[in-house]
Amino acid sequence: MENNDEVLNSFAPFVAGLVIKDLDLEMSIQVKWRKICRTLGHHVESHPDHRLFSSPNIMVALNRHATSLPELAEQVPLVEGETMLKNQEANLCRPALHVRPTKVEHVQQCIRWAVKHEVALTVIGGGHSSHCCHPNVVAIDMSAFTQIQILKAAKDESDCVVLVAVESGCKTGDIIRKTMEAGITIPLGFRPSIGAGLWLQGGIGHLSRLYGLTCDSIIGAVVVSVASGEIFCVGRVPSEHKPVGAVYLEEENSLLWAIKGAATNFCVVVSVIFRAYAAPTYTIRKWIAPLCDNLKACRKLSEYDKFVTKELPRDCSADAYLYWDKDQLHLGVTTFGTSTNPLSSESPTSTTVIDGIWGRNTISGL
Repeated sequence: MENNDEVLNSFAPFVAGLVIKDLDLEMSIQVKWRKICRTLGHHVESHPDHRLFSSPNIMVALNRHATSLPELAEQVPLVEGETMLKNQEANLCRPALHVRPTKVEHVQQCIRWAVKHEVALTVIGGGHSSHCCHPNVVAIDMSAFTQIQILKAAKDESDCVVLVAVESGCKTGDIIRKTMEAGITIPLGFRPSIGAGLWLQGGIGHLSRLYGLTCDSIIGAVVVSVASGEIFCVGRVPSEHKPVGAVYLEEENSLLWAIKGAATNFCVVVSVIFRAYAAPTYTIRKWIAPLCDNLKACRKLSEYDKFVTKELPRDCSADAYLYWDKDQLHLGVTTFGTSTNPLSSESPTSTTVIDGIWGRNTISGL
């Protein structure tokens, strides 16, 4: 910085973060500020007419809600140590407070505190979304809510529907392992670490062609309103899964529809009720085709599109992937399903018969 009055008169208000509007007062203060700048600035031998300033290593900024954070910290357990989120963008954020509620009442306290102080909250499930964590915002980590209950609900005298109550801290792998023990499954995705964001934002996997998206299997939910902190049961929630103090809404069908894609805009989801289906045995077939040129690549992709979109049975799904191996491009196609119908007239490179849980593990490794 040039060591002259004009330059320092512009620099000092920037450092102080204050502009003096009174002209007489400004002139007297500028004299003091220039003196301070010349005292704090370092002399540089190569530039004798300049002073060298360095910025501080740590800066602290307080917003109007900073003093209210201890109030929430006394009511709700905090996350201990560092939490590594799957999403790198979210992982770089530093929330104002990272809480880990262990019961529904803690979630209510978080929401009522946020409403009182007019601040936003984020919710962390599996940690794959960039929206689960934001700077200077309280993050609610639902990882303590990991209960999975298999419930049987009588539909009529001759039929019985199996329901699964899943808390919002559960991961896909946890749900599949638990349901497979009972011989049932839910149309989830195929990455074991994915959390509630999958269910509440659609959810697509290898059972989607047969049963629809994951959210289509949600028939009920227990939620905490972000407007009031009240606990609501929406849709079909068995009495044994209803929390103390929860109430049913008259417009529950509308709210149930809304949370299947935009849940955290309306509420914090504590648990959902899934309709389950019988778990089939899967046949996995793989085809590997070397692609020697662009023409063959286009032809193979066209064949794949034809068989998948027009001929593949609804109880089957398929993955196609391109990869480079031994200086050559390859097209790989893997089908998953209960049908014995082939994908094409060509013999598969490999065929494996597996149960549902191992099918999930195999899928996640592709």
